[in-house]
Amino acid sequence: MIGPMSRFKRYGALFIFAAHIGIVFSSIANADPASRPTQSAPDFESTRAMLKRVIKSDMRFADFRRIVMTHGWVPVSHTPPCLGQVDAVLCARLPELFSTSSGPIEYNEMSYRYPGNGDRLHVVVDGDITTWGTRDSASELRLKSWDFSDKKRSP
Repeated sequence: MIGPMSRFKRYGALFIFAAHIGIVFSSIANADPASRPTQSAPDFESTRAMLKRVIKSDMRFADFRRIVMTHGWVPVSHTPPCLGQVDAVLCARLPELFSTSSGPIEYNEMSYRYPGNGDRLHVVVDGDITTWGTRDSASELRLKSWDFSDKKRSP
């Protein structure tokens, strides 16, 4: 049988170790934001270069969206958050949508932002946007054009 004093020694040492680790992590979390590691420019530039290689005109919009969001780009929500031509459910699923047209040529404009530096990615997609989220959207919505722009010039 282990006596109360030996338990104290064993668990006391573990407690002191855990407290020390807690202090270390606390000091890291509360450090000056400027001293915290941030996404470096080379990481952004390599992501941007990869997108230039992978993204092609006429690719499926669903594939494009998955690729850019996987690499850190986030949809830019626009004000007002919904367009008059589409319903609120669609706007909730595609917050990046800020312009759309209907007629013989249907196009939709969307934008994404890279959180690390605020750069934007502007996209034009051909097709009936109301099919987004349906089986038809896989073949209907195609990337027409896209470009990078800095945060000062973007919608």
